[in-house]
Amino acid sequence: MFAKLQKSEVMVVDRSAIKAIKQKRLVYLLVASQARKYPGGKSAIMYIGSTEKGVARVASSAARQARWILGKHGVRKFTARVVTCPRRPGLKMWCVLERDLLLVFLMLFGKLPMRNKQRPKSLSGFFPAVMLERILRAV
Repeated sequence: MFAKLQKSEVMVVDRSAIKAIKQKRLVYLLVASQARKYPGGKSAIMYIGSTEKGVARVASSAARQARWILGKHGVRKFTARVVTCPRRPGLKMWCVLERDLLLVFLMLFGKLPMRNKQRPKSLSGFFPAVMLERILRAV
């Protein structure tokens, strides 16, 4: 038997993760290398999720979704992007941000991201829709 080092990287963590590590409650986007068609246009976002356990949860979610995302035609890799927001006493702002991002995605592209099932009802009003749209189009 022998061991062999694979040429491709399985996971890359850069310095931007330091801020995310400090903030436990955050929203993350799993973004494929290839954009997918939706009724309202194309987007590379495959999943929008939130966590109160920090970056470790993002890594486990990426590992769990990897087989499905990488099994899509033309997708060679995907990345995890983190979206944070300021805290507000008495509110789970990361959950509010996740729901608002999902709703704006639904309004822009006509469907939820491929791996999401949660269907939000209305915008919270805490985040301007224009700002959320800018985030979703930037990835």
